[in-house]
Amino acid sequence: LPELLESGIFRWARFSGEDLRVWQEDPEEFVRRSFDDIATMHEPRAAALEVVERLLRHRSDAVVAPLLHFCRTHLDAQAQNPTDPELCASKDGALLLLGSMVDELRRLDPAQAKKKKAKAKSGVAGISIEDLLGNYVRPDLTSSVAFLRLRACWVYEKVAAKAPRLGPAGAATDALRAIVGLTGDAELPVRVRACTSLEAFLARDRDEEVRAAIVGSLGQLMERLLQILSEVQCEEIAGALEMLVNQFPQEITPYAAQLVAQLASQVCQLLEASAAAEAQRRGGDDDNEDLSVSRRLETILGVCQACTGEVGAVSTEEEQQKRMALFAGLAEPMVPVLGKLLHPDGVDHMDEACEMLSFLTFYGPSPLPACLWSLFPRLYQCICGGSTASLPLPPAVQDGWAPDYITNLLPALQNFVARGPPEAFMAGTWAEVGRTYPEMLFAMSTKVLRMPGLGAERDCAAGARLAASVFENVAAPAADALLAPWLGELWRRFEAAETAALQRAALHTLGAMAWYSPEALLRSTEEKGCSQQVFQAWLQHSKSLKTKRDKKLFILGLSRVFQLACVNSLPASLAQGLPQIVQQLAAQSKELIQLRVKQDASAEEEQDSDDDSDVDEEKIAQVLRKLEQTPDPADAGGDEEEDDDEDEDDACVDSRDGASIEARASRIEAVEELAFLRQTLQQAPQAVQQQVSAWVGSSIESWAAELKSEDKAE
Repeated sequence: LPELLESGIFRWARFSGEDLRVWQEDPEEFVRRSFDDIATMHEPRAAALEVVERLLRHRSDAVVAPLLHFCRTHLDAQAQNPTDPELCASKDGALLLLGSMVDELRRLDPAQAKKKKAKAKSGVAGISIEDLLGNYVRPDLTSSVAFLRLRACWVYEKVAAKAPRLGPAGAATDALRAIVGLTGDAELPVRVRACTSLEAFLARDRDEEVRAAIVGSLGQLMERLLQILSEVQCEEIAGALEMLVNQFPQEITPYAAQLVAQLASQVCQLLEASAAAEAQRRGGDDDNEDLSVSRRLETILGVCQACTGEVGAVSTEEEQQKRMALFAGLAEPMVPVLGKLLHPDGVDHMDEACEMLSFLTFYGPSPLPACLWSLFPRLYQCICGGSTASLPLPPAVQDGWAPDYITNLLPALQNFVARGPPEAFMAGTWAEVGRTYPEMLFAMSTKVLRMPGLGAERDCAAGARLAASVFENVAAPAADALLAPWLGELWRRFEAAETAALQRAALHTLGAMAWYSPEALLRSTEEKGCSQQVFQAWLQHSKSLKTKRDKKLFILGLSRVFQLACVNSLPASLAQGLPQIVQQLAAQSKELIQLRVKQDASAEEEQDSDDDSDVDEEKIAQVLRKLEQTPDPADAGGDEEEDDDEDEDDACVDSRDGASIEARASRIEAVEELAFLRQTLQQAPQAVQQQVSAWVGSSIESWAAELKSEDKAE
């Protein structure tokens, strides 16, 4: 074994003359080789380390003691003459071997055992990771030899996340501060390795002292990480930056604009380089380039998420204004990136583009900045195509290339309508093609609604909700010209619907149309001769409504229809169905109240659990009894078809931290539906009130009182 180590393994493990030459002549190439896992598979150093790994795996009892003694000899020799180049190169090799066997060292070190003392193997005693770090590694973080500074960072990267103890109290923080200092080292390879080793410290279990030290250096780290990313393409640096953003969302906000600006610039450069390589038809590392773009886009999204504030926190008006100003600043550097991603060449990153645009349009200022409006034609092209001189498209995608991304695009498109504001949206025009924004939105919705087949119904549901966004936000009669054709498309698709998701979306849109203008809706249904069929379907499928938002539109829409009945303005074909309309209003309002009670009780239970793990058991029992006594509105569906993606109808799900955010806006959210229904009932003529009481089987006063009680609770 000693001969194998000295002649066959160590000569390849130690820092070589070739390593030094590459470092000095092309430090970027040295960095690239250090992190190129595929290339290193064919290098002698990787093969030597693999031999050591297999020896430890299959002959551990016989190998560990000689291997540790061998490494210790080289470490002590360098300690006696720390400036000797050959001894320094040998120390590098010894630390490389030791770092590669960190799992074995941790197992043999009694101080690292969490529960019980580890048993030392025969011939192996006195193993101490703390001594190794304190005597041989920590001093090298300030060594005059650059490659030893790099190797010291590498050893901490291997050890920090796995060994609970790195030395006496404060040793981990002390090493971290030294490594943070090395992120500004004169040598690029050292700077890169110092940055990548930060992730290991962040992965330490409940080490708040380390986290506090990183927070204290966050501004400096952000600046240096961004600078290194601009100097060398290294995905490990991008990963370290992404981890910092995800680990410290609140602390990262002051650096958001700088982070996003530089990351967006790098994404644009990477996309342009990829396009140039494709144009020249030369092979390249397409997968690596895609990964580089994806990592940076994920970091941008992490910054956006951080800038939204804490999940569930109530923002003051001042905080909302600051947040809007912050996102307005983020929009300027992000728009060029979005312009490239909302193109056939950027389809691989379409998910990130949709999410970025949702953040900007929802959390930014209203009216939306002009730079965001410049993207609206791009969104239209995604669905409907249409090449122009300023926005040319390849022939193969002249009719659009991403209609199946409508569910991803939906939140942003809804925000363009609601936060444009609606007046700006209705007045907007794509001058180059002479089409208004409402016409373009209608074309997008229509194209999706006409997609056939069961597999397309989820997309069709998004197309229906896109139509609803207009009628939820625009005041009559601005959208009257769109209502009749949209209703025709919606009714045609509804009749062939096979899934509950599409049925719910269609009913939601009907409610929005009735809320917008019941007169216009009824005028359209009468012209088409389908009033009775539409309202029968609306009432018959009302049991499929599961979410509070869908129930809200149902109640608001039918309340507006009931207002027409109060002044005898219902068509004869519907007048006879008024009792059923009122009965469904009563049923849905009660289900909505029950749904609110159940959700509030669940939230109360969760809050109690978070605030006090020792909460009184009687309180928990009360909550559980309340839940048991509250009928589940979902059970009212009878034999209606259940749909697994009902939650997707109503929210944009953010995968980071599993949070669900309402990344779309609507003016109708400001209307309290139960209060509106109560007011409508109370304003009805006395004769109508008496009829209502007979239809619902109780006095209108008691119904109104129940609605008022819930309104106050809200």
